[in-house]
Amino acid sequence: MTTTDEIADMIASEQNLPNAQAKAIVETIFASVAAAATSGAETSPRLRQV
Repeated sequence: MTTTDEIADMIASEQNLPNAQAKAIVETIFASVAAAATSGAETSPRLRQV
């Protein structure tokens, strides 16, 4: 399983961002998806189509 830190590290490396900034981005995305799912909004794994 990939962790939040591993995803953030990959984004930081590929996008030349500080790790803290990449981690904040990942946590914001996960929080948004969790909030949508909790409220009953539709969530989709097709993030590339957004």
